[in-house]
Amino acid sequence: MIPLEELAGRKFKILKTLIDEGGELNISALAKRVGSNNRAVNAMLRPLMDAGLVTEKRYGRIRIIGLNEDDPRIRALRALIEIWGNRGS
Repeated sequence: MIPLEELAGRKFKILKTLIDEGGELNISALAKRVGSNNRAVNAMLRPLMDAGLVTEKRYGRIRIIGLNEDDPRIRALRALIEIWGNRGS
């Protein structure tokens, strides 16, 4: 079976990583998990933030990126990932 993140782009990979990791990660951990650098992840996050899919909290220099759990698109994405992952079961 083709992994879902291979069908979608890098922004999807960021969202899926946040879902898989419990909804929040600092920017460095997120970049590491998606196999990219902070600058590239920052560029990919901007449209996700503008769309209201992710949020940002700042603690001094530390940035925590989180999913906007109130957005129905995030709930739908969670359901899609669950269905896609269970298809082979």
